[in-house]
Amino acid sequence: MNLIGAIINELMDYDKSISSPLLKTKVLAHRIKNDRLSSWVEGEIGGFSEDVELPDYRKSKGILMGNFMN
Repeated sequence: MNLIGAIINELMDYDKSISSPLLKTKVLAHRIKNDRLSSWVEGEIGGFSEDVELPDYRKSKGILMGNFMN
């Protein structure tokens, strides 16, 4: 499938934005009727909704620190 090759080539090009291959992935998901892929790419493009569990690579842990002056 030529679309998959185009997506891969754009993902490997550091000079290009990630939005173009994501939009092409959205088209691919629609063409192959893959609802799971479609939901994932929608989350990546527009943000994941609160009722959907975030993928592990979107989770982070940290310690909140600050200095407060009055």
